[in-house]
Amino acid sequence: MKKNKIIEEIDKTLDSVSSFERYEGNPFLFTRIEAKINNMKEGSVNYNHARKYLLRVQPIILLLILSLNIWTATTFFFDKSNSSSERDYELNNIIDEYSLTTSNYVISAFDEQKTNNYE
Repeated sequence: MKKNKIIEEIDKTLDSVSSFERYEGNPFLFTRIEAKINNMKEGSVNYNHARKYLLRVQPIILLLILSLNIWTATTFFFDKSNSSSERDYELNNIIDEYSLTTSNYVISAFDEQKTNNYE
């Protein structure tokens, strides 16, 4: 009895599946896909999405950089804890460290190496 009921259910399910109509797809889908492929082959990629994103992000980045510059300038120049002599000492250290003077370290090192080779 139970076996017959299972077989009936299976038959009902199979009959319902065979009565489905075939779904007709969008006839223009293939032409749209083909046009996109051709555009990609030609190298014409649409960057509108990235451009819109950059137009939104650029002002934010600019404001962040500007505010960082203002903050560092105010903390450096208006810091009351350092005296002017300490500030001058720090600036001179930076100048010496990054070779910001008129004598260029690379050229002087090259000249020293050249003179050492002749000795």
